[in-house]
Amino acid sequence: MSTQDVVADAKRRRLLTVFMLLVAALATVARVVLAYHTPVSPNTDADLDDMMLMNYANHLRAGEWVGPYGSHTLAKNVGYSLCLAGFRLLGMRYQLGFALLLVLACVVATRSLRPLVPSLPVRCSLYVILLYLPAFFSSYFFQRIYRNGLAIVFALLVFSSFIGVYLRRQERPRRLVPWALLAGLSLGFFSIIQESASWVLPFALVCTVVTIALAIADGRRLGQAARANRRRRHQPEPAHLRRAVGQAVAPKVAVLLVPLVTYAAFVGVVSGINYHQYGLFVLNDKYQGEFARATANLMRIDVEYEDDRVWVSNEALGKAYEVSPTLRGIRQDVDRYWKICQDISMGFGVLDPNKEPQVVGDHSYWALRSAYGECGGYRDGPATERFWGAVADEIDHAFAEGRLRKKEGLFLSATTQPLPWNKLVTWVTSSVGVMGTYAWGGFVEETMIRPLPHTEVGSGTLEAQLKMRDLLGPNTLFAVDGVLYEDESSQMAQPWLEASNAVGRTSLLVGRILLCASALGLVVLLVRDVRTRSQDGLRTAIIVLALFLSAFVLVFGATWMISFLSANDSALSAAANAFSYCGAVYALLGFAECVVLGRLMQLVAER
Repeated sequence: MSTQDVVADAKRRRLLTVFMLLVAALATVARVVLAYHTPVSPNTDADLDDMMLMNYANHLRAGEWVGPYGSHTLAKNVGYSLCLAGFRLLGMRYQLGFALLLVLACVVATRSLRPLVPSLPVRCSLYVILLYLPAFFSSYFFQRIYRNGLAIVFALLVFSSFIGVYLRRQERPRRLVPWALLAGLSLGFFSIIQESASWVLPFALVCTVVTIALAIADGRRLGQAARANRRRRHQPEPAHLRRAVGQAVAPKVAVLLVPLVTYAAFVGVVSGINYHQYGLFVLNDKYQGEFARATANLMRIDVEYEDDRVWVSNEALGKAYEVSPTLRGIRQDVDRYWKICQDISMGFGVLDPNKEPQVVGDHSYWALRSAYGECGGYRDGPATERFWGAVADEIDHAFAEGRLRKKEGLFLSATTQPLPWNKLVTWVTSSVGVMGTYAWGGFVEETMIRPLPHTEVGSGTLEAQLKMRDLLGPNTLFAVDGVLYEDESSQMAQPWLEASNAVGRTSLLVGRILLCASALGLVVLLVRDVRTRSQDGLRTAIIVLALFLSAFVLVFGATWMISFLSANDSALSAAANAFSYCGAVYALLGFAECVVLGRLMQLVAER
């Protein structure tokens, strides 16, 4: 190639880079503006979900942490409410805060792939793909004021930052520090958004261990190469060479441990604040602490009740009364709330109406919390812990003495119904089918942001809704007595709802095309990389496999956890109910697509 051709080629590359940067900038502005003007919908009727987290946020704004101690105070993690309060403190509406965090996550995700995808124009393309993921145009993940939407954003931050560390393991430790800190902080914050965030920890642990092992192996190879080079030159090996290699690797290993240390410190700080406020060193006292141990024991009582949708049956509760004098002491209140939850459970229409009413899923846990609060409990954290600790101990003793039998199966968490061993294979295979359904965007299409009168609109009293509008910003829609509250916000909403719907449907169509292209591209890359023994190919395969397995773990666990609202014969039957809990799947699968498409475009760009 002549000098003139080289200069012309360099000029074309610069023009392409500038063009793609301009495209990314315009796409960012358009996305933020669209998000800013698309209305959200607080549902103040959801006392145990949406409203609880919004109340936490208002207490945070008032400097009261999450409010005075009660049965609902530490029932959920504080992370989402911290975001709500933080947005309000900064004077921005919820949608703007959401959009800015999304932009940050997409920048980090595409930047993390730089060692694998050096081309800036290619990474700009990947950035736009992530910024317009179809899931962010679902009313479940954007319009609803609940944590499942931001969970997608923080999941993208967690996985991309850990992968950024993995891809940079051969760089100097000081170049790794920002990525390591970001990985730890994003993992820490993700863990305080959802109580079920533990599904991310296997990825974080395995990624850290693998990265450290590879860093040590890289150091050893460098040492061996240095010794071999000296032998070729007939030079003696210095006594300090091995020590020097170890001293070079040690700082890198220390940096690679920063994410887990930062995560532990982050969780410790939030737990410490809860201890200072309420005397409980936990992120929440529903799935951690003595209440979690008590409910886990209740759920494990085997009375040969065959419906897996019922975690604690009436018969199991009766057995618990027999062996636990502490629980028996509040029986009157428990029975009253148990009856309320039975009525709610029968309203779901999943239990046989011809049989005795039962309580499905974790509604039994809410009944217990409400009952203890009704009889004077939940006024003091340590006293509450002692009460539920006594219940847990009494049931433990009954198990140890053989007065109670334990259920068998695979326990995905301490406080959920065990998955029977004879359903394990079916649930594994059907979970893969659910991942395919989610990837294709079926449920996203069904829940797409829609124009009025079909858009998602929260409900509740006018007073409560106006209070939430003060928290979220003026661009909120809500209904009072089932009728849309008409004001300036609702009158201005329609064109933006139509625009969100149009962009969302376009992104879904493009997303399906990219899904097919990435699936085909993955096959092409695997064949090419095996034939050429490409190191980039190996890294691509490891990253895609890690993302896929992590998405599978989430789908497998979430569908089983929420299966008490479904026919309960496979994960596919629980897919619709589990959809809102599986938002992070879209971040993982979208990022995996970008890894594959980025490699393909990079190979084309290098030709």
